[in-house]
Amino acid sequence: MGVLMVRCPKTGWAISTGRYIESRLFSSTPVFFGSAYCPHCRVRHEWFVKDAWVCESDEPECEFVG
Repeated sequence: MGVLMVRCPKTGWAISTGRYIESRLFSSTPVFFGSAYCPHCRVRHEWFVKDAWVCESDEPECEFVG
């Protein structure tokens, strides 16, 4: 199980959505959107599933602040 991540459109930094999901389940997820608070620019960003990815803890894309 990994954390669902998105990228801050202002800074380009990866941020956690606070949601955890199995990678195989995420790959079959229908289109949806959500929002996540960004600790980098201190606003909520809306995102679509196509802009998100699942990070396992040992992947470099999982490095985020917050």
